[in-house]
Amino acid sequence: MLGKVFVGSRVSKLDTGTPPERVSRVTLAVDGDSVYTVGDDTGRTVEKRLPWATQAMAESVLRRLQGVTYLPFSGEDALLDPAAEIGDGVTAGGVYSVLAKADVTFDGLYSADIAAPGGDEVEDEYPYKPRAQRESEREMAKIRSQILKTAESITLRVENEIDGLRGELTLTAERLAAEIENTAEGLSSRLELTASNFQVQINGLNNAYSNISQTVDSISLGVFNGSDSSTITLYKNGIAVQSQNITFTGAVTFNDLDGSAGTIIKGGAIDTDTLRVHSLYGDYIYIRDHYGGIAGTIYATSSSSYEGEKFQLQSAAIDLFAVAGDLYLHSGRTSIQITNGGDIQAAGNFIPESDARYTLGSSWFRWRDVYASNSQIVTSDREQKKDVGYGLERYEAFFDALRPVSYRLIDGQSGRTHLGLIAQDVEQSLTDCGLTDMDFAGLIRSPREDGGDDYALRYGEFIALLIAREQNLTARVQNLTDRVAELERRIAG
Repeated sequence: MLGKVFVGSRVSKLDTGTPPERVSRVTLAVDGDSVYTVGDDTGRTVEKRLPWATQAMAESVLRRLQGVTYLPFSGEDALLDPAAEIGDGVTAGGVYSVLAKADVTFDGLYSADIAAPGGDEVEDEYPYKPRAQRESEREMAKIRSQILKTAESITLRVENEIDGLRGELTLTAERLAAEIENTAEGLSSRLELTASNFQVQINGLNNAYSNISQTVDSISLGVFNGSDSSTITLYKNGIAVQSQNITFTGAVTFNDLDGSAGTIIKGGAIDTDTLRVHSLYGDYIYIRDHYGGIAGTIYATSSSSYEGEKFQLQSAAIDLFAVAGDLYLHSGRTSIQITNGGDIQAAGNFIPESDARYTLGSSWFRWRDVYASNSQIVTSDREQKKDVGYGLERYEAFFDALRPVSYRLIDGQSGRTHLGLIAQDVEQSLTDCGLTDMDFAGLIRSPREDGGDDYALRYGEFIALLIAREQNLTARVQNLTDRVAELERRIAG
C-alpha cells in the first residue's frame, strides 16, 4: 500500500507547474475484446490494462479520481525519508502531490531531487510502471492459448490459471470434441460429435453428472448422483422413463389414447387437484384424509337384491350436502327427495328393517302433527300376545279416578284449546288405586339427561277401559230394564 511522506520546508528549491485537466473518463481493458469504460470526454481519460477488471471497478476508480487535481512540481535537495517509494504522496513547502521521481544522493543528509512532472514528461522522461501494472503483466502471463495442428487433428486450448479455467476443442476426421473445466468449483462439461452419435455430459462433485445422447433412432437424457439416477429415452417406437420422482409442471395432455389399448399408471398415489376418469377399477377404493388416514371406503361387491354388482360407500360418518338444490335418492321407481325448503318427500313405503324394533320420534324429538287418510293400525293378533285376561274390574276405581282437563300447549302455534289428561295425574291415580306403570302401559315416562323425566300417554290404552265401562253400564241398564218389565207384569197381573 502506498504511503505519505512529509518534507515540509526541508527542500532548497521548489517550483510548481500548471495542473492538467482533471480525469473525466476511466477505461479498463481486460484484453483486446473486453473493455470497461465509464465517464465522458470533458477531461482527461485514464486507460489501464487489467485482466480482472469489471464495470463496477471502473466506476469506483472514476469516483476516486474525479475530484483529484494533479499538481506538477520539482524540488532540489529535499531531506527525503529513506522509506519513501515512488508513488507515495508527498508534502513539500506547502505543496501536496505525488512522488513520481527521486534522484537520491547517498550523503550524510540522504538528500534527493524530487519531482512530479507534467504529462509528457511522465511518459517520455520518467517512465514508471505502478505495482498494479506490474502485477497485471505477471498475471496475464498465466492466461494463455495454444493451437496444435498435426496431420490427424487440430486442437485449440485456452487456460486461465488465475480462475482455474480450461477449455479445449479437438477436431479429427471422425469426431469433434470440446471440453470446459472449472477446477475451482469442481465442474466440467464435455461435448462429443461423430457421424452416428451426439453426446453432451456435465460433471459435478461427488460423482454427479448429467448427459444428453442422440443417435439416429433414439434420444436419451440422464441425471446421475452417486447411486441415484433418472433417465428418459425416446426410441423410434416408444419411450422409456426410469426415475425415483417425476415432476410435471403445467398441463400434461395425452392424445389419441384408445380405451381398448389401455392406459396404466402404477404407483402408490396420484396427487392432484382434479382427477377426471372414465372408470375406476378395484374391489376396495380408499378415500384418505390429508394425513393419510382412511376416511372412507368404496366397495364393489355382489348384490343380494339384484343379479349383479353393487356399490357401497362406508365411513364413520357421511354427509351428503346439496348447496342450493334438492337431494335425491332413487331406486327404480322409488325415491326420497330432500327439498331445499326443508321437506322430505317419499315415493314409496316407509318400512322398518326389523319388526317391532325401531321408534318413530322420541320424547325429546317429537313430530308436531301426523296426517293420515286412515286410522292407525296397531298389532292385535292373539298369536302375538300372552297372559291374556278378560275382565277389567280392577281398573274400575282407576277409571273413576281419571281427571279429564282442557288445556293449551305452551309451544303451540294455533292457541287452540285441547281436551285430554295430564300424565302426572294419571300416575297419581294409579298410585291411589294400588297400581303401577307396569300394570298400565298407557303411562310413558322417559328419563332425561338432567335426571328428570318426560311424561307422555298412549291414549289407545284408554279405549279398552272405555269399552269395559260402557259394557258394564249397558249390562246394568239391561238388568234394570228387565226388572222394570217384571214389576210391570206383576202389577198388571
